[in-house]
Amino acid sequence: MNTNQKGNNTEISAGERIMKYIALFGGIQCASLLVGLVINKVASEFLGRIGVGLIATYNRTTRMLGDCTNLSLSFSAVRQISEIYNSGDEELLSYWIKVLRSWTFITTVAGVLFTLVACLFISDWMFGGQEYDIWYVLMLAFTVGSMAVSGSELALLKAVQRLNDVAVCSFISISLGLLFSLPLYIFVGLSGILPAIFLVSVSQMIMYLCYTIPKYSYKIDIFSSKVLKDGLGMVKLGVGYIFAAILGSGSIWLVYELLRELGGGDVVGLFSCGYFLMGVLPGVLFASIDSDYYPRLSAINRDTLLANKMVNEQIEIHLLLQTPLLLCFIVLIPLFLPLLYDVTFMDALPMIQIAMLAMLVRTLNLPTGYISLSKGDSRTFLLQEAIYDTLFVVFVVAGYQLFAIEGLGWAIVLAYLLELFVILWLAANKYKFYIAKRNIKNFVIQGSIMVLAVVSAIYFKSGILYWVAGSLCILSSSLFSLMELRRRVTIMGRVRRILNKFISKR
Repeated sequence: MNTNQKGNNTEISAGERIMKYIALFGGIQCASLLVGLVINKVASEFLGRIGVGLIATYNRTTRMLGDCTNLSLSFSAVRQISEIYNSGDEELLSYWIKVLRSWTFITTVAGVLFTLVACLFISDWMFGGQEYDIWYVLMLAFTVGSMAVSGSELALLKAVQRLNDVAVCSFISISLGLLFSLPLYIFVGLSGILPAIFLVSVSQMIMYLCYTIPKYSYKIDIFSSKVLKDGLGMVKLGVGYIFAAILGSGSIWLVYELLRELGGGDVVGLFSCGYFLMGVLPGVLFASIDSDYYPRLSAINRDTLLANKMVNEQIEIHLLLQTPLLLCFIVLIPLFLPLLYDVTFMDALPMIQIAMLAMLVRTLNLPTGYISLSKGDSRTFLLQEAIYDTLFVVFVVAGYQLFAIEGLGWAIVLAYLLELFVILWLAANKYKFYIAKRNIKNFVIQGSIMVLAVVSAIYFKSGILYWVAGSLCILSSSLFSLMELRRRVTIMGRVRRILNKFISKR
């Protein structure tokens, strides 16, 4: 009896933890999006199109140079360090933090030097034809270097599960963006763009170091063959992640070019709009995956039963929590699309509404796909990404040729569904992972409601029947999710206890 109670309490606390960090990091992601909109608005007003273009060029350049030199240590290090942190061996943990920082120091120096050399060859492209001097080059180089250090220290905070610090740092990072960018854009103009980017990146690096050094003193040993050799595992996983990102970017670029040939620039614009909007809401809701779920899964990746339980819990909470919100998005997007884009982009509406079905499939794909990363299996992760990217390109092009704009939405859904079968097959055969029956049941029920909502939205388009059908689907999904969540999360019970205490004091 005691064992069962303990198990139930563990399940409840796991569900509450997932919902807590979905809310926390989702809120931060929303704040980041809003700050980005404010900065873009100010930039467009005070810097004009040239300034907005320069900001995009500088940001794209620093990210590209960083990706070429930082070996994605900010991602791959989480798996190694979180597993050691979970073991409780402080001495070994300190050693691996030194390994991470040693490799980060190397990649930081490499990034700075690579940027300095690159500026000699591609300066016109990097600086948009504007005049520049050595100080601009140095600012760009040290921006790349500081980003590498910040990413490494952030990975450390995630790995040792100091998620409240991660949240605070994320909020401070957002504030720093406002603090340095707005005054420089307003009072300095175009010449203040690169200094703003430089000041934000360096101040973020200092902030992360202030959070990590008091707990883990800064030690490096770049001349130790053992330190360098031990860090190769992180480097290999990081390189795999870089190649996966390159495949993803390449597939999007190829789709744009093929759609341009088939339908012209208008079709590319509609697809770009739809593809961006379909990922906005899930991007907010999945914000906790990297910060909370991935480090915890990495820490217990050798325990098959415990890992299976954690993956299924993550799937269940995301599935139940996201479906009603995705339905609200499907029903309400006709109201918001004209506000976000020109009215001519309403032609992308069917694609967006259909593609939200793919985001429901993603609640299964994403948590399961992280199993390979948590085990350091970069080959399997690359295989998963390569299969999806191939399916994505083939189906999107075929979908447009067969069914025009609506076909783009169904193509994305089909690509995600086939990717799901591949991921589940690989997870079952390589890692002995099996999706829980309750998740299959929840997926079928919520998926059926979403299909009904999408079909109704496309058929009715507008009018009273559109809103009635949409509202009924939202209500049905919400009630089902609420009933299932009450079995897993004691939030309602906590709220009742707080209210009872308040009433008794009165």
